[in-house]
Amino acid sequence: MTQQSWVEQALGSLDAGGIVARCVIVSVKGSAPRAMGADMMIRSSAQSGSIGGGSLEYQVAQWARDKLNEVPHSGFKRHLRDFALGPDLGQCCGGHVSLMLEVYGPACRHELAALVSAPASHHEVNSQTFPTAASIQVTGAQFEKKSGALILPLSDNLTKLYIYGAGHVGRALVDVTHHLSLDRVWVDEAQARFPDIVADDITLVPAKDMSLIAKNAPPKAIHIIVTYSHLFDEAITHALLAKGDFGHIGLIGSKTKKARFDKRFQAAGLPQELIDRVQCPVGLSAVKGKSPPHVALSIAGQIAVWLEEA
Repeated sequence: MTQQSWVEQALGSLDAGGIVARCVIVSVKGSAPRAMGADMMIRSSAQSGSIGGGSLEYQVAQWARDKLNEVPHSGFKRHLRDFALGPDLGQCCGGHVSLMLEVYGPACRHELAALVSAPASHHEVNSQTFPTAASIQVTGAQFEKKSGALILPLSDNLTKLYIYGAGHVGRALVDVTHHLSLDRVWVDEAQARFPDIVADDITLVPAKDMSLIAKNAPPKAIHIIVTYSHLFDEAITHALLAKGDFGHIGLIGSKTKKARFDKRFQAAGLPQELIDRVQCPVGLSAVKGKSPPHVALSIAGQIAVWLEEA
């Protein structure tokens, strides 16, 4: 199960009887805390998402709540506003951002609901949808200030993350990757190995042979292998190397384990260039702690680096 899109969040707020605002960064010049397309949902007494934190986020939330009070309960309103991060806000970034704020009342529900059911080939423009030509790929945010047209994918194209192993490290890793842009799949050999309660955006996959899940994973996924068995670890890694279309493989263990596995994979005729891409030990070397929370934080940091490189 993937995280809710901004449209689904807005609909949830409207269904709960409240007006909601969405603020999106539509252009960035110079240094800024977040890139174009970063957004934040603002309600009268709560908010979610982030456009960078600090003074910018605080003032934008106040601005949005003022606009919530100005818009009739059934209405819709769009605003554009520029912020110089240094002079205007006292932030050290020194860049310049343009923001679009849209306020949605109950009358917008039909239009927003239509966006949820729009086919994947449609993209959002000012809360409307339009069919893109087959030859056009909208891969990032685009904004035309003169016309006020914002073009974004309707929902995030989340990177698949497969976590193999529901032991102490696997459980800690699930906890600390919650806010990363990931579609998480958690794999172990039996349902009983998973905790009774898990986040609703995680897909649980009990599989006696976890390597079969690896063989059928989509291309470019990230795979983190933290099972309790070297035999399981080797089988899963072998399956991924034989398939060859993975994004990244992170394997828990030591350099000695990596050398031993490498020899077996070489003997099996697997391509050396793929074998060399297996990161073992996985994680950021700067994190020295060996407790499950430390190991999980180290791995999550490595995943964040991979996402930045994508």
